[in-house]
Formats: sequence, C-alpha cells, structure tokens
Amino acid sequence: MVVGISILFAWAVQLIVAYTIHRRRPFQQNHEKPLMELFFKTPSFPSGHTTISCALAASVFVFDPVWGTIFFMIAALVALSRIAIGVHYFSDVIGGAAVGIGIVVIVSRLIA
Repeated sequence: MVVGISILFAWAVQLIVAYTIHRRRPFQQNHEKPLMELFFKTPSFPSGHTTISCALAASVFVFDPVWGTIFFMIAALVALSRIAIGVHYFSDVIGGAAVGIGIVVIVSRLIA
C-alpha cells in the first residue's frame, strides 16, 4: 500500500512542481535536436522518471533494504540516462529524487 500511494503522490507533486516552475529542457535552451520536441513537451524540473523510480526504490527500501538498494542503483541509472540523452539537467534529477524519496518518507510515517 505504501508503494502505490507513494508513487501516486510523488507523481502528482512532481507534476505540480513542474508546471509551477515550467523550466525548459536542455535541448530547448540550446536549440538542439528538433525531433525531441515531438516527444518531450512537459517541463524539465523535476524529472518525472527519476521521481517515480526513486519513489519506487525508497518504498521497497522501507520493507527490504537489500532489494531497495538494488532498486536505488537502477533509479540512479534512470537518472543518469535522462541527463545523458539531453532531456534533463543534473538539478532536474536531483529534484526528482528529492521529491520521490521525500514523499515516501512522509507517506510511510503517516501510514505506519
């Protein structure tokens, strides 16, 4: 239950923050890769993929630290891949990780 609620709230908070700040993506700032415009129309900060993957990893970590650590390694790869392909800044993935993990901490304390 913590996993589902955490992911849902993390996604909602991420969308609220993203559309409040409305930061342009790196390729939009640099006027590069025009084909990416077709796929990435949402704001850059915070990274939604990183938010969800970190929320999932933190939720799993609450119940099983070993599997949670493995999930965090995968979440780190997700975050780095977002930077590598040029759709997020480093601060976007840090913000996404903070939102995802922060929501899990709040939800797990409220439910527990």
